[in-house]
Amino acid sequence: MTRKTWMLAAKIALPILPLLAAAGCARAPSGAESTTGPQVIVSMTVAHRIRPDYFYFVLFNVSSASPPTSVGPIPVVGTPWGNGFAQGDITGLVRYDAAQGNTHYGVYSVVPGTNNRQFTPLGSPLQYTVVGDTGNTIQFRIPLSQLATAGISVDQIQSLQINFVATNAILEDANTSATKLFDALGDARQVGGVNNPITISATTSRIYQNSDSLTQEPSGDVTQAGNGVFQNTNEPDLDIVNWTVEIRN
Repeated sequence: MTRKTWMLAAKIALPILPLLAAAGCARAPSGAESTTGPQVIVSMTVAHRIRPDYFYFVLFNVSSASPPTSVGPIPVVGTPWGNGFAQGDITGLVRYDAAQGNTHYGVYSVVPGTNNRQFTPLGSPLQYTVVGDTGNTIQFRIPLSQLATAGISVDQIQSLQINFVATNAILEDANTSATKLFDALGDARQVGGVNNPITISATTSRIYQNSDSLTQEPSGDVTQAGNGVFQNTNEPDLDIVNWTVEIRN
């Protein structure tokens, strides 16, 4: 697998309209997570609409180094399918789908030493945007402390590697003849083209966004993969076209 480094121009987070000030915003039950300390605010937009019967992931890998030397989270696009959606270095994730309960959002930490196959549920995000029937953006806020691991405390987190994955199926059976559709950061039409997690600093309040990236996320790059198939296809409900990540210290 090849690994590319995304170079991002960052914007300082000024006290203007916050990313989660839009209508349809909700909060997790009181006391669910800390509202103090560094916060991570993420949005991901697809070309048409977010479907609860599909699966949308925001994958995180925390590091005490800056820059990190790890590969970071990348999608899995063929056998062996592993957990069915992602591989590489992953310490936590937020997923959006119907199986996550009324909010459709779920936060998880990855159990170390399980090859990304076991997860600890952490509830819903501290704050999230209700997508609705026609919405095309998922958006949420979690405390950075929720991404800390047994080996890296929140005070030791220097950087985050982040990837977005959208797919219509989670395939885990290595012997399946099924295929799936997917998109992730980078050009999904190219083999290895989505091994491109973004790397950002966790120590400074900044907004990172697709439009500031030297390699912006392409549209129309949803790909069908599996069973010897790897070809471009049209599915705007999975086509990632924009993203934003804010670190708020």
